[in-house]
Amino acid sequence: MNVIEVAVVHVDPPGSGGLLDRVTERGLGDPLGGVVSAIVRSPPAARLGRATLLFRRRPRPLLAFVGHLGEDAVARLAGLDQRIARVGPHVRVRGWEQVEEDVAALGARLRDVLGGEQLAGAHLVGVPRGGAVVAGLLGYELGLPAERFGSAAGPTALTLVVDDTAYTGLRLRERIERQPGSLVIGCLWAASATLAYLADHPRVEHAVAARELPDLSEHLLGSDAAAWRARWQTRRGGDEEPLAALPPVVWPWTEPVSSLWNDRTGEDEDGWLLAPPQLCARTRRRSPQLAVVDADTLPGLPLLAPHVLPWENDGRIELIDARAQRRLRLDPASSAVLTRLLQRDPDTATPPDQDGRLAPLLEALGERGLLAT
Repeated sequence: MNVIEVAVVHVDPPGSGGLLDRVTERGLGDPLGGVVSAIVRSPPAARLGRATLLFRRRPRPLLAFVGHLGEDAVARLAGLDQRIARVGPHVRVRGWEQVEEDVAALGARLRDVLGGEQLAGAHLVGVPRGGAVVAGLLGYELGLPAERFGSAAGPTALTLVVDDTAYTGLRLRERIERQPGSLVIGCLWAASATLAYLADHPRVEHAVAARELPDLSEHLLGSDAAAWRARWQTRRGGDEEPLAALPPVVWPWTEPVSSLWNDRTGEDEDGWLLAPPQLCARTRRRSPQLAVVDADTLPGLPLLAPHVLPWENDGRIELIDARAQRRLRLDPASSAVLTRLLQRDPDTATPPDQDGRLAPLLEALGERGLLAT
């Protein structure tokens, strides 16, 4: 088995329209630190063994996973790199203010398609668990009394079945099969193809959403989109629900867990989370699965090149060269000298070279391209 010691994951800097900008829009002061907190709480993080995640924010965001990383771990990290690059710019992070706007828009759509009289007699059911939140807020929006929550009383009565997001529609379709009577499906966000799939059921009168999720398949995959759909349909056993590359919507209560295909096992695995736990209750309740080193806590970090991360391992400093994806372990004496240098404010005078080791150490690091220029 091939094993590597350093794997780099790329994150576009703030201002580039990437994931960090989507997070910053929700007022988070440390977007990269928040994304790192989500990554280490993701299901794949538990499968990386005793890896450590090192990161720095300046001058450009940098993430490096360090450890004995086997082929499965490298493949999972490649999936993370791809998800941040491709999906990150399209993530929708909704705060409570946006949730209320979405609920009001859904209420308006339901009034349009049903009319006041039919809506006044409807019952309301939320698909657990996000749909339960939507149902509570929508009940206030529509002015439905508390006794209208739950399944309709008779087979001819109308029931509104609501959820936060409809990606494939599978979860809602399963609910439809268990729900008696005439149904109207309502979602805060959904793909148009998914709504059409749901509305095709003989007992569903309407399927509407407040906002439409765009299909990014062609944009993200280009000419490979058709082959991608075919592979996933085969993997899913030919399921009939729509298959599209849709942007994830992060709610204050949850972030959808993506699928990560494992070629070795031939199975789907739960994928990487991107939304900081400060913005999502479900992520907050997950425990970190990896150790994290924030290199920006070292005052002297600017002395090192932007692609270098320092790491104290077993009492000695190692330098992680993200560009070459390798680690340099210093001898104890050189480690002590570099530690003093990194812990010193770079705007102050260079510490005295009491044992004559500083100059040759800096020269050696400079020759390797590890010092800032």
